[in-house]
Amino acid sequence: MSSDSRTSKSLKNSTVALGFYVVSLALQFVSRRVFIKYLGSEVLGLNTTAVSLLQFLNLAEMGIGAAIAFTLYKPIAENDQKAMGEIVAVQGWFYRKIAMFVGISAVVLSLFFPVIFKKMTLPIWYAYGTFGALLLSTLLSYRYNYKQILLSASQLEYKITIAYKLPKIVKEIAQIIFICIFPAIGYFLWILLEIITAIVATISLNRTIHRSFPFLAYQKFNGGILREKYPVILQKVKQLIFHKIGGFVLFQTSPLIIYAFTDLNIVAIYGNYMLIVSGLTMLLSALYNGLGAGVGNVVATAEDARVMSLFREIYSSRFFIVSICCFGFAVCADSIISIWVGNGFVLSKSSMMLILLNMSINMMRPPIELFLQAKGMFNDIWAPVAEAILNIGLSVTLGYFWGLNGILAGISISLVCIIMIWKPYYLFRFGFRKSIWLYAWLVFRHFCVVLLVVLLWLGIRMYSAQYIKGEALDMLIFNLLITAGFTLCLFASLCFTEDGMRNFSRRLKQMLHI
Repeated sequence: MSSDSRTSKSLKNSTVALGFYVVSLALQFVSRRVFIKYLGSEVLGLNTTAVSLLQFLNLAEMGIGAAIAFTLYKPIAENDQKAMGEIVAVQGWFYRKIAMFVGISAVVLSLFFPVIFKKMTLPIWYAYGTFGALLLSTLLSYRYNYKQILLSASQLEYKITIAYKLPKIVKEIAQIIFICIFPAIGYFLWILLEIITAIVATISLNRTIHRSFPFLAYQKFNGGILREKYPVILQKVKQLIFHKIGGFVLFQTSPLIIYAFTDLNIVAIYGNYMLIVSGLTMLLSALYNGLGAGVGNVVATAEDARVMSLFREIYSSRFFIVSICCFGFAVCADSIISIWVGNGFVLSKSSMMLILLNMSINMMRPPIELFLQAKGMFNDIWAPVAEAILNIGLSVTLGYFWGLNGILAGISISLVCIIMIWKPYYLFRFGFRKSIWLYAWLVFRHFCVVLLVVLLWLGIRMYSAQYIKGEALDMLIFNLLITAGFTLCLFASLCFTEDGMRNFSRRLKQMLHI
C-alpha cells in the first residue's frame, strides 16, 4: 500500500470519527446533566460502577482482537481472501466461547448485587437493569460484530463509525428526551432504548461488513480446526492476556476502589471530570483513527530509517495535541464543571492535578504502543502484571489513608514505572535496537519546549486574570483564549526545534491541499 493511500485512508477515518466525536461528546455532557437533574447523581454513579463490573468480565477477551489484527496485516496487504476468512473464522470460534463464559459469569456475579450495592439507596432492579442492558450489547459484539476487525485492519474504520455509532447517537438523543418528558419512568425507558439500539447497531454493522467483504458470505471455515493452522494467534493471545489485565486494572478498577472507600456520589463527581478526560481522549482517537493499521504496514514493508522517521513524526504530533489538551484541562476544567453541573461538583486542586498527571501519561502511551503492536512485541508479560499489582496495591493502601487523592497517586506511580520508563526502553532496546538515550533526548527536548511555553502563558494568564470578572462563563472564555494562544506558540516552537513536527506540518498541508 502506498504512503498516499495510507494517508488518504487515515484522513477519511479521522474526518468521520471527528464529526461523530463532536456530536457524541456534546450528547454525553447533556445526558450527564439530565441524569443528575432528573435521576440523581447516585444513578450516574451506578452506571459508572456497572460499566466497570462488565469490563471485569470482558477480561475474558484476552486480547484476541489485537492478536487477530496483527495476524491480518500481511494477508490484507496481499489481498489473500482465503487467509483473511480463515483468520476471522478463528476469531469467531474464540469469541463464541468467550460469549458463553461472559454470560455465565454475569449471571453468577449478579447473584452478589445485593452485597455489592448494599450502600445504594435505589431499588435493586436499577442495578440489574443497567447491568443486563450493557451485558446484551457486549454479548452481541462477541457473537456477531467480531468481523469488524477486517475493517479496522484495512483502515476502513470510518465504516464502523457510521454503521455502529450512528444508531447509538440517535439512542442518546431519544434517552435525553424521554428522561426529560417522563422522569418517573425515564430510567426504565433508558434501559429499553439501550437494548433496542444494541440489536439495531449490530444488524447495521454486519450489513456493512458483508458489503465491504462479500467473500465472507460464501466462505465457511471451521475456526476450531483452523486455529492450529495459525499458532501465532494463540501465542500472541497468551502474551496479550496479561496486557489486558493491566489495561483493565488501570482504566476500570478506579471507580470500584473509589466506591469502596467513599460512595456513589463521589464516583459520580469523579466521573464528571473523567468524562472531560474521556472527551479529550476520544478527540485524540478520532484524529489518529485507523493509524495502527498504517503503522503496521510501514513496519512490515519499510526500512529502519523510515520507521524511525514515522515514530518521531507521530510522537511530536501527539505530544503537541496532548499538551494542548492538558493545558486546556488545567485552566478550564473547573469552569466547565461549575457551568455544567454546579459548584458542588468541583474537585480539589490536588485531585484535579493528579487526574491531569494520569491523563497526560495515558494520552502519550499510543506512540510507543502502536509500534510495539505493529512489531507483535507482547512478550513482556511481567510488565502489565507489575503495573496491575502496583496500581491496585498502592491505590488501596494510599486510598485507605488519603481517600481519592491516595487512589489517584497510586495510579500515577504505576504509570510512571511501567508506561514512562519500561515500555519505551523495551521498544527501543528490543524493537528498534537503538539506545534508549535517543528516546530520552527526544522526550527531554519536547518537555523543555512545552515547559517554557506553559510558564509564559501561565504568566500571561495570571497577569490578565485580574481584569476578568469572577463569573464562571467569563473565566471559561478567557481560559479558552489563553489556550488558543498557548497552542499557536507551542506549534511554532516545536516546528522550530523538531524535525518530527516539521514532517507532520508538511503532511498536514498535503492532506489539506494547502
